[in-house]
Amino acid sequence: VELDSGTLMSYMLTHLLGHGCAIAKALRKPLPVSRDYIPLTLPFLTAVMPAVLKKDKVKGLTACFLIHFRHGPKLAVTFDKGALSVSPTPPRRVDVHISADPVSFFQVALGNISQWGPIATGKLMTWGTRPWLALRFVGYFDAP
Repeated sequence: VELDSGTLMSYMLTHLLGHGCAIAKALRKPLPVSRDYIPLTLPFLTAVMPAVLKKDKVKGLTACFLIHFRHGPKLAVTFDKGALSVSPTPPRRVDVHISADPVSFFQVALGNISQWGPIATGKLMTWGTRPWLALRFVGYFDAP
């Protein structure tokens, strides 16, 4: 994946926060990340999504997900017969809305924690015409 300078800086922040969270968890210390940092990681995460997509898991999938980062931006992740597109706004009707605590979403996306704890505590919530697809979302990608 080729990165421009802004996306490279986003990668560096994502990398540092990801390892910092893993170290903090191992040491039972507070996480070194806040919700304000997460929008800064999105340029890298969106750029890398096509490269870490598990094509066998999305083969034939047509669905539009809209991730609502609480107190932050939205991100549309759309599959058209398995082809992925990522944009700030959905290109069509949304099938699955995901309301996400930014830090919890970041932790789940990087594979540092399971989605089940944040789901159980309301930090990840979903609705829409096909909300069950949200349970599979993390499995569509390998953690970067």
